[in-house]
Amino acid sequence: MRQAITLNEAQLRRVLQYTATRRHALRDRTIVMVSFYAGLRAKEIAGLKIGDVFEQSGAVRSEFILSAEQSKGGHRRTVYLNQRLRRALAEYAELVDFDQPDAPLLPSQKGGHFSPNTVDCH
Repeated sequence: MRQAITLNEAQLRRVLQYTATRRHALRDRTIVMVSFYAGLRAKEIAGLKIGDVFEQSGAVRSEFILSAEQSKGGHRRTVYLNQRLRRALAEYAELVDFDQPDAPLLPSQKGGHFSPNTVDCH
Protein backbone atom coordinates (compact mmCIF):
# COMPACT_ATOMS: atom_id res chain seq x y z
CA MET A 1 0.00 0.00 0.00
CA ARG A 2 1.31 3.47 -0.89
CA GLN A 3 2.07 6.16 1.66
CA ALA A 4 -0.52 8.95 1.80
CA ILE A 5 0.56 12.27 0.34
CA THR A 6 1.07 15.00 2.92
CA LEU A 7 0.87 18.75 2.42
CA ASN A 8 3.74 21.16 2.91
CA GLU A 9 3.20 24.53 4.65
CA ALA A 10 2.53 26.43 1.40
CA GLN A 11 -0.07 23.88 0.31
CA LEU A 12 -1.67 23.99 3.75
CA ARG A 13 -2.01 27.79 3.48
CA ARG A 14 -3.75 27.42 0.11
CA VAL A 15 -6.15 24.82 1.49
CA LEU A 16 -6.93 27.05 4.48
CA GLN A 17 -7.56 30.00 2.14
CA TYR A 18 -10.03 27.84 0.25
CA THR A 19 -11.81 26.73 3.42
CA ALA A 20 -12.38 30.41 4.25
CA THR A 21 -14.68 30.62 1.20
CA ARG A 22 -16.89 27.73 2.32
CA ARG A 23 -20.28 27.93 4.02
CA HIS A 24 -18.98 26.25 7.21
CA ALA A 25 -15.54 27.83 7.05
CA LEU A 26 -14.57 27.51 10.72
CA ARG A 27 -15.62 23.86 10.94
CA ASP A 28 -13.90 22.96 7.66
CA ARG A 29 -10.74 24.83 8.67
CA THR A 30 -10.70 22.90 11.94
CA ILE A 31 -11.01 19.59 10.09
CA VAL A 32 -7.97 20.47 7.96
CA MET A 33 -5.97 21.66 10.98
CA VAL A 34 -6.73 18.49 12.98
CA SER A 35 -5.68 16.35 10.03
CA PHE A 36 -2.47 18.28 9.37
CA TYR A 37 -1.25 19.04 12.89
CA ALA A 38 -2.48 15.98 14.80
CA GLY A 39 -2.04 13.51 11.95
CA LEU A 40 -5.52 12.06 12.39
CA ARG A 41 -7.13 10.01 9.65
CA ALA A 42 -10.61 10.76 8.31
CA LYS A 43 -12.13 7.94 10.39
CA GLU A 44 -10.51 9.34 13.54
CA ILE A 45 -11.62 12.91 12.83
CA ALA A 46 -15.17 11.77 12.11
CA GLY A 47 -15.34 9.96 15.45
CA LEU A 48 -14.07 12.81 17.63
CA LYS A 49 -16.34 13.96 20.43
CA ILE A 50 -16.35 17.31 22.20
CA GLY A 51 -15.13 15.70 25.41
CA ASP A 52 -12.14 14.20 23.61
CA VAL A 53 -10.67 17.60 22.82
CA PHE A 54 -12.18 20.02 25.35
CA GLU A 55 -12.37 20.07 29.12
CA GLN A 56 -15.88 20.66 30.49
CA SER A 57 -14.76 24.22 31.29
CA GLY A 58 -14.10 24.82 27.58
CA ALA A 59 -10.31 24.67 27.77
CA VAL A 60 -8.56 22.85 24.96
CA ARG A 61 -6.72 19.76 26.16
CA SER A 62 -2.99 19.46 25.45
CA GLU A 63 -3.49 15.77 24.66
CA PHE A 64 -6.23 13.18 24.48
CA ILE A 65 -6.65 9.44 24.03
CA LEU A 66 -8.20 7.93 20.92
CA SER A 67 -10.08 4.82 21.92
CA ALA A 68 -9.55 1.55 20.08
CA GLU A 69 -12.94 2.03 18.38
CA GLN A 70 -11.93 5.46 17.08
CA SER A 71 -8.50 4.59 15.71
CA LYS A 72 -7.16 2.57 12.83
CA GLY A 73 -6.19 -0.96 13.70
CA GLY A 74 -8.16 -1.02 16.93
CA HIS A 75 -5.30 0.30 19.05
CA ARG A 76 -5.69 2.99 21.67
CA ARG A 77 -3.28 5.93 21.26
CA THR A 78 -2.45 9.32 22.66
CA VAL A 79 -2.80 12.39 20.43
CA TYR A 80 -0.75 15.47 21.36
CA LEU A 81 -2.03 18.91 20.34
CA ASN A 82 0.59 21.51 19.44
CA GLN A 83 0.11 25.23 20.01
CA ARG A 84 -1.14 26.01 16.48
CA LEU A 85 -3.80 23.34 16.70
CA ARG A 86 -4.77 24.34 20.23
CA ARG A 87 -5.28 27.95 19.02
CA ALA A 88 -7.41 26.74 16.09
CA LEU A 89 -9.51 24.62 18.43
CA ALA A 90 -9.90 27.56 20.82
CA GLU A 91 -11.33 29.58 17.91
CA TYR A 92 -13.63 26.68 17.02
CA ALA A 93 -14.85 26.55 20.64
CA GLU A 94 -17.38 29.31 19.89
CA LEU A 95 -19.45 26.68 18.05
CA VAL A 96 -19.23 24.03 20.79
CA ASP A 97 -21.80 23.14 23.46
CA PHE A 98 -19.63 21.95 26.35
CA ASP A 99 -22.66 20.52 28.16
CA GLN A 100 -22.70 17.67 25.63
CA PRO A 101 -19.25 16.04 25.83
CA ASP A 102 -20.39 12.98 23.85
CA ALA A 103 -21.69 15.06 20.93
CA PRO A 104 -19.64 15.10 17.70
CA LEU A 105 -16.81 17.63 17.79
CA LEU A 106 -17.31 18.36 14.10
CA PRO A 107 -21.01 17.78 13.39
CA SER A 108 -22.42 17.42 9.92
CA GLN A 109 -25.25 19.69 8.72
CA LYS A 110 -27.64 17.03 10.02
CA GLY A 111 -26.09 17.29 13.50
CA GLY A 112 -24.53 13.83 13.75
CA HIS A 113 -21.04 12.53 13.14
CA PHE A 114 -19.60 12.79 9.66
CA SER A 115 -18.78 9.55 7.90
CA PRO A 116 -15.08 9.15 7.11
CA ASN A 117 -15.88 9.54 3.39
CA THR A 118 -17.62 12.86 4.03
CA VAL A 119 -14.64 14.12 6.04
CA ASP A 120 -12.45 13.32 3.02
CA CYS A 121 -14.72 15.48 0.84
CA HIS A 122 -14.43 18.46 3.14
